[in-house]
Amino acid sequence: MKQEFKLMTAAAAVAAVLGSAPAAANEVYGDVRLSVNSIDDSSGTSSDSQDSNASRVGFKGGYELDGGLKALYHIEGGVNTDGDDNKDMFTKRFAFAGLAGNFGKVLYGTLSSPYKMAGLKIDPYYDTAAGDKLSGRNYGLSDYTNGWFDNVVAYITPDMNGIQANAVMVMDDEESNDHHFNYGVSYNQAGFSAGIQLLEVNTVGSEVDATRVTAGYKTDQWSVGASMENVDPEASADTDYLYVAGTYNVSAKNTLKLSYGDVDDDGTGMTAGVSHDLGEKTELYALYSDIDYDDAAKDNRTVISLGVSHKFSIGGN
Repeated sequence: MKQEFKLMTAAAAVAAVLGSAPAAANEVYGDVRLSVNSIDDSSGTSSDSQDSNASRVGFKGGYELDGGLKALYHIEGGVNTDGDDNKDMFTKRFAFAGLAGNFGKVLYGTLSSPYKMAGLKIDPYYDTAAGDKLSGRNYGLSDYTNGWFDNVVAYITPDMNGIQANAVMVMDDEESNDHHFNYGVSYNQAGFSAGIQLLEVNTVGSEVDATRVTAGYKTDQWSVGASMENVDPEASADTDYLYVAGTYNVSAKNTLKLSYGDVDDDGTGMTAGVSHDLGEKTELYALYSDIDYDDAAKDNRTVISLGVSHKFSIGGN
């Protein structure tokens, strides 16, 4: 209850700022994401459920400052829209502030890593019931494609003819000073995109080095993308991840989507589906997802899901 009160109080405060601040590009937005899922595994266990697939509400914007600078902020929380009494109504997602100018952007707070975002952008089924989780990444993307880091200081260069670089430090508040780091560079021009992200997670007893290489191409009618990862924990063997996805617009409102994932020494996964736009901000979708594990002790998983995503926004440009 205290968490809900704090978020509602923050919402009221931001709404007051939106109504009073002149010449500010501020926006309140949200995405209500619900699905009905039928999940079966090879052990014969099945379940039907209604789930909120990372429904959210947020506030973002910026203000012009002296010297050509701009102040930025972005706050987003999760919303429990499936009526489950065992879940909090509101949950933490991310919150950050920063400065932007000709030099690029400097951000501080709780953020998604560029490593995560490089994989998320390729996944057409992110935050659905596809794969082995009810929201977040699809099968074939590592767990570093989920979640956020706290205490992040991030620098993103300006767009230099399609090229951008990033340097991120996740500061450790403890005396051990086990900071995490994320460096990368990307290219995006004329529909073609490519990039590499290096992630170094320095947790005591579980240090991990991860590398992700991505490539994609997009037209007005179709898109294709791929992510290749190597995740190398200091204390165990490394794992290779491959994820390939594509979309095809069969009409102005209907899109076919297909993805394939392979995890070294673990299994393969496939998801196929179709989405239909009811309007500019409302999407209906149906998907079929199947994971076949190499280990006979792990239950293969099949998901059929019917879902909706309804976005809204107030303010902004």
